[in-house]
Amino acid sequence: MAIVNYTHAIKYNPTDYQAFFKRAKMYELNGDIRMAMDDFLTTTKLNPKMNEAWFKHGMSYYKNK
Repeated sequence: MAIVNYTHAIKYNPTDYQAFFKRAKMYELNGDIRMAMDDFLTTTKLNPKMNEAWFKHGMSYYKNK
């Protein structure tokens, strides 16, 4: 249900990097790594200074390579 709520928040404000980041964490918890990586990447594009998103994206890529 949280993923749906974050998706609605993103539709309302597509530049909200925190909504992308939180939705990515929910995807990660559900095991949907590909969707999580996409959202982590979008987070880093919207806010390049968000180190945790860079780290999570890199670790997901490393683990699944």
